[in-house]
Amino acid sequence: MSSTFGDVLQTFYDETSRANTTHTSCDSEISHYKFYQFSLIPAILITLLFASTRTRRQRLMNVLGGRPGLVFPMDTLTRSSRISYCCAFGATAFLVYKILLEQKFAINYDGPVSLKTLIAILSMFIYGMVFFPVFACLALSSAFSFGLGSLYVWMFLAVDLYKVTECDLTTKGRIMKIVQALPSLTSLAYLSISLPLRFIACCYHKKYFAAPDVKIWESLEDIKGSYQGLHVRKLLRKPDIEIEEEGALNAVKRTVMNLIHNWIYQRHPGFRYPSRLVSVMFVAGCVVYVITVEFLVGFVGVFDVTLDSLGTQIDAVGWDKIPGEDPELTNYRDVLLLTRYLTVVLRVCLIVSVTVASLLSFLTILHMLSSFRSNLFAMYKGDFKEIPPPSEKSAVSLCTGSIKYAGFQVAYLVWAFIITCLILFIICLVLAIIILLLIHGSTDWLLNKVLQVWPGVLIAVLLVIAQILLAKYVFLQEGEEEDDEYEEEEENEEKKEDDEEDDENEEVEEEEDAENEEGDEEERREVEGRGGRGEGRDGEENKEEYDEEDEEEEEEVEKYEEEGEDEEEVEK
Repeated sequence: MSSTFGDVLQTFYDETSRANTTHTSCDSEISHYKFYQFSLIPAILITLLFASTRTRRQRLMNVLGGRPGLVFPMDTLTRSSRISYCCAFGATAFLVYKILLEQKFAINYDGPVSLKTLIAILSMFIYGMVFFPVFACLALSSAFSFGLGSLYVWMFLAVDLYKVTECDLTTKGRIMKIVQALPSLTSLAYLSISLPLRFIACCYHKKYFAAPDVKIWESLEDIKGSYQGLHVRKLLRKPDIEIEEEGALNAVKRTVMNLIHNWIYQRHPGFRYPSRLVSVMFVAGCVVYVITVEFLVGFVGVFDVTLDSLGTQIDAVGWDKIPGEDPELTNYRDVLLLTRYLTVVLRVCLIVSVTVASLLSFLTILHMLSSFRSNLFAMYKGDFKEIPPPSEKSAVSLCTGSIKYAGFQVAYLVWAFIITCLILFIICLVLAIIILLLIHGSTDWLLNKVLQVWPGVLIAVLLVIAQILLAKYVFLQEGEEEDDEYEEEEENEEKKEDDEEDDENEEVEEEEDAENEEGDEEERREVEGRGGRGEGRDGEENKEEYDEEDEEEEEEVEKYEEEGEDEEEVEK
């Protein structure tokens, strides 16, 4: 029997080509192309109906009563309907996944490969138009829009559920199909419940065809109850002093919570992220989830089928060597056993690398949300250390950057996930090879490498430590003393300047007080002189008037000083 390692690889390739269609292969009765092509008709009609509820603001306002107006899919600055927008983007992103991975375009195309990119872009445009009414109904926020949006979403949910359940698959195949379509099904299910509830709420508040563009705060209590009002009230209150509980367990708990808050996420009650940001991160999470499922389902299925095939071939030739057998048979068995062993190693490495990479991606998304909030608070304070100030860029660049933000952000996260998968896979593979060699007793080469490397590593570490110690305690000793003296001199000069300013302020205040007292005495003398000259009651009345004026001036000064003290406390 003549066989080589190439025959085994060919067998692996043949099994790979049919692995993905083992459990989930099914031809749906609903044509994917015709469904989304015909869905354009209700999408356009619903969009026109939504536009008829809006009025134009600048152009042709007298024609047809200013209708129809412009309908936009989303206000990029809004912080309401965040989860609904996330689900709308999630359902749309799943169609993009079908384009990229399953090559399911909106148009059945069998032409040159060079034009497939244009067909893919056209398909994305069609899918966007099909799902435009879902976004528009959220932006309009009226009973009319939510009612039509509910009916429209129910149609998509019913079709997706039928596609998942129509095929007679095995239990494993059906579970895999549901797991693959889970983001789309979950998003549509949430919208199918959320939109009818919003419809009922709008009917209750009598918002039948139009909602106010800007929310007007009706009372001071509404402003105080908002997040901005609560934040300002919190700034004016004395911060609470937290008493840390003693004990080793509490110390460990504080350390873990600090790590989570600093590196992953920390919740701020009342803070609302912009709907656009949350939607972008949700889409990125959905894409990472879909790629993870495809990797695990596809490649793990390939490895399982390959292991079954190799096991069948090994059963045919025998697992153990028989005395006097053909040397070619022995070599073929060894190749099969080695291939099977490597397949198991690759399978485990792939599962570990993809799982860890997806977990890191989700943690990164949470950390990015927390960083966005921190940078936003810094911008409110005028701190632009982490991000460049808007004044450094033109309005055109800011606008184009805002347009490209969503796509670029999702692409960066997806590419980061793929690169992380590759790096972790290589690391896992190297560790697996080292562990296997150690298990099988091949330790001489590793011991030689360690003996060759450890002196250089130890010397490098010692040199770095020695350089730090010499720089700190020998080379920069005088410089540090001079710096300390210079800092002390600066502090003393600042203290002297502050003392001089205080003395000057006190002198000015004393002079002003003395001048005021002299003026008061002169006025009193004049009043007394007038009384002595025979004015009698008039002099006394004038004196009383002057006394009242002095008292009013003193009260005004006291009020001014109290207001100044209050302002100083607020600034502190």
